[in-house]
Amino acid sequence: MANMLFANNCNTTLASSLTSGATSMSVTSATGFPSPTGVQYFYCTLADAATQTTIEIVKVTSVSGTTFAITRAQDGTSATAFAAGAVVSLRLVRASLNDFPKLDETNTFNADQAISGQLTSSAGLATTGTFTATAPSDGLIMDYATGFGRFSAFAGDGFQWYNAGIANTKLMQLSSSGVITTATWNGVTVGVAYGGTGLTSLTAGYIPYGNGTSAFSSSSSLYFSGTNLGIGTSSPSRILEVSNANGIGRITSSTGTNASFLEFNNISGVNIIGNEGSSGGNLFIGTTAYAFVLGTVGSYPLQLCTNNRVQATVFSSGGVSIGNTTDPGATNLSVNGVIKIGSNQAVNGPAFSAYATTNQSLSGLANTKVLFDTKEYDTNTNFSSSRFTPTVAGYYQLNAGVRPNNSNAEAAAFIYKNGSAYKSGQNVAISLGTQNEVAISTLVYANGSTDYFEVYVYLGSAGTSSGNSTSTWFNGCMVRGA
Repeated sequence: MANMLFANNCNTTLASSLTSGATSMSVTSATGFPSPTGVQYFYCTLADAATQTTIEIVKVTSVSGTTFAITRAQDGTSATAFAAGAVVSLRLVRASLNDFPKLDETNTFNADQAISGQLTSSAGLATTGTFTATAPSDGLIMDYATGFGRFSAFAGDGFQWYNAGIANTKLMQLSSSGVITTATWNGVTVGVAYGGTGLTSLTAGYIPYGNGTSAFSSSSSLYFSGTNLGIGTSSPSRILEVSNANGIGRITSSTGTNASFLEFNNISGVNIIGNEGSSGGNLFIGTTAYAFVLGTVGSYPLQLCTNNRVQATVFSSGGVSIGNTTDPGATNLSVNGVIKIGSNQAVNGPAFSAYATTNQSLSGLANTKVLFDTKEYDTNTNFSSSRFTPTVAGYYQLNAGVRPNNSNAEAAAFIYKNGSAYKSGQNVAISLGTQNEVAISTLVYANGSTDYFEVYVYLGSAGTSSGNSTSTWFNGCMVRGA
């Protein structure tokens, strides 16, 4: 056979030892041995040099110089280790003979078979491979009692089926280009599982749709007139018309005062998307009383309307009016009423005020954090433990006052940011019997998340601060957003 190779009187020896798990072997000479390519191979017998009684048969699948690629333990032998000098010979072995087809057995051919004569069979012919014939007019002819089929590689007619009772009458032909001709389908409907519809007819205009593995279904609710498509209606008057119990949707290219490109109508009012003519814009959603309009015919890109009144407008200048119809100018926002963050915070940001109600001990020659135990107000709940942590990013005005009770010492107030001194107030000389107060006021930036602020006071010598709402206090608010 073409894939199994043979040669006469081929003997050599191992050039180096061979382990039982090796998949290649090195020989002293490859002279005379075949050179397999592709799926070709030959069998070699390995025998120990001393007694030649330790035997292993291997399949050689490629030869490169004096290196053989091998498949071990062939023909009932076991993979064995051999020393250098072991005999390597190409012999006729049982596996070689078993690879040949046998006349009294069923044989499987994995490669193409070339037959120059006739191939006949009284029991029929079955194959999963390819037959090649050299007959002058037909490649392969299959014949039985009622007709025969013919494969031809000579006339270019592909496969042909004839009726034996009608000489040279072709009943069906599959051309070499894959076209079926000279045949009439006269069977039952082709099922969905086989690429068919399962139907014998379709109502004009109805669009078939899937219905599982059974026949296609169709309905007047899915209809195409050749020009217009209707969903929920079999008489669409627009390019696309959708209709149901609750309303009608349309896509149309018609023009007119109230013509729309896309409309959705329901039983409670009119919802229109598209060019609504004189009363709307490029996008109009809602009823006449309550509507959202985008791209009006005037100079307003967006308007919100309720109770037939315009409640909010975006102007072509970029300005926005809410609660009034006055153009606020380019990029400005004009609001009638209060804009809130959350449920109760005005848009100008957090504000707070706190004070001390008890005297606090103050260290001498050191900065001491001032404690404020009572809140007057805290609009955004950002003041806690004498610390202000605003949750809205922006710029804040912070103010603080502390009244030390001490004699003949200097004092100063500080604003601390994130635990470090940020701004310092003026040094004040505290005199015995006077009510001198140190104060600090500054503008700071807060990132709205981690930045926090505290009040510290410096005294030249130890003393106390006055616990009084008018004497020791801390307040602030957002001036503008970030």
